[in-house]
Amino acid sequence: MNIMPKLLIKITAVLTLLLFGFVPGYAYEANEELNCDTSELNSDTSAQFAAQWSPVSWTVQASSSLPVVSTPSDQTCYYDQPCAAFARPSLTNANSDDYYFVNWNVSCSKNGSSCTPTTNTVVANGSLANITDVDGATITLTAHWETCTPCNTTNAECSVSVVNNVCEYTTSCLDGYGNIQNGNTSQASCSGNTITLNWNNGGHGGSAPSQPASCTYGATFVMPSAPSETNWSFGGWSLNGQVYAPGATVQCNYTTLNAYQGSVTITGTWTQMAATCAPGEYLPGGTTVCSPCNAGEYCPSSQQTYSLSGQDQGNTACAKGSYTNTTGATACEPCQNGSTTSAVGQTSCNAVCVNSAHAQTWETATWSNNTVSNLCAITGCVTGYEITSENGQGLYTNICTAKTVALSYVDTVDNSSIETTPTSCTYNTTFNLPDAPIKQGYRFVGWELVE
Repeated sequence: MNIMPKLLIKITAVLTLLLFGFVPGYAYEANEELNCDTSELNSDTSAQFAAQWSPVSWTVQASSSLPVVSTPSDQTCYYDQPCAAFARPSLTNANSDDYYFVNWNVSCSKNGSSCTPTTNTVVANGSLANITDVDGATITLTAHWETCTPCNTTNAECSVSVVNNVCEYTTSCLDGYGNIQNGNTSQASCSGNTITLNWNNGGHGGSAPSQPASCTYGATFVMPSAPSETNWSFGGWSLNGQVYAPGATVQCNYTTLNAYQGSVTITGTWTQMAATCAPGEYLPGGTTVCSPCNAGEYCPSSQQTYSLSGQDQGNTACAKGSYTNTTGATACEPCQNGSTTSAVGQTSCNAVCVNSAHAQTWETATWSNNTVSNLCAITGCVTGYEITSENGQGLYTNICTAKTVALSYVDTVDNSSIETTPTSCTYNTTFNLPDAPIKQGYRFVGWELVE
């Protein structure tokens, strides 16, 4: 593998992380090819890679449809990190008595397209943490203003103003009304006062009426029926300078009563009628009843493989790797079956178990006259390999095979395990790291080999 491109990748990853306030380890890219050996893994049994993350960031800005004294400054926030809350804005004096602040309405956009925030509203000084997981988004908080509920009172005066962002109502009963309910709210109500009705027959018609004994201010009452008296005509009921007929519906109000409370007196009115007396009767002066004539008078009527290379041995007569066990030989014979000689001039070949690059220690075979009597046995392998008792080759009863290195992955944010592939590699081969994992609110930066 070419080292320079890989080095540049690592430098870039480190710089990226440092810009966001993290101090990472040596980071590899997703899908990067690595050697499955100790030059890169630092182990021939297992290796763990930690996913390196950088939190996404976004900009928060504020706006208002009404003029405010000041708008909170824009700020940059990062996922899973504190994000300064926006306080309640204050309106200019022109609108301060008419509107109150409800909350911030939240909208999200990026490059002209809308995105979905995690909440649609935020109260004043409410948390803005993790309000989006869209990297590079703009979160706009728009002040939501409302006017106070209009007064809807009954028989009460009402006024409203905003004080410390609260609608404050001032209510009082109208004249003629009292016993206020839901006072100092938009729904205040008052009931009419009870006014006592005093009846006076006006000097005629017997006893005065007892009903109605009272009226409720703002309601109505009905005048009683007419009383009667001989030779007198009832003219109606007189109240506040106006005469009402018996059975008339009358408003119980100031216009009629000239009073908001207390009591009023209603008086009957009468007109004297001409008396018609029977023959022999007359009407005495100051009376309304006929009387018989006196004696002497008369009266008129009327409604989330070992390849076996051998070891050089030989004698002075024969070169290494060859021998002769006869005198007067004109030629040396090569050692057979991987056996060899340690020096020139040897008369026989001695086998020494020499493995390929993977065996580290072994037992030497017993060798006689170029014939092996006992096979070699490997007793140790080089790093990354292990003895396998099966499939022995040549002079060997066993072989060294590459180890399987276990691979695992962990999340650096919450230390949780990441289930992905590959889960292992064969020593002295290459493998590719997994695809970039996905984590809400974070950008994947690279894989770090855990030491």
